[in-house]
Amino acid sequence: MPLSIWPAGQDRTMVRLHFDGCLALPLELVARHAQECDEHHIFAVFEAMDEATCDAIERLVFRHHRRKVAERRQTAF
Repeated sequence: MPLSIWPAGQDRTMVRLHFDGCLALPLELVARHAQECDEHHIFAVFEAMDEATCDAIERLVFRHHRRKVAERRQTAF
């Protein structure tokens, strides 16, 4: 996560993720600043996610990845 968008002086913050399928309704998750990656980026850890939320995000990411792979294959021919 870019350090520039993390609230200064805070260990935790609310992260709002907007997905293509539902742009009007963001997924809101509490994130904790875990470590500095470099001078411009941090590693944030999402807290208090239940198993159903984790599974849903994994499925969403997998479908998005498969869609991108299929698009690349179509443009390669």
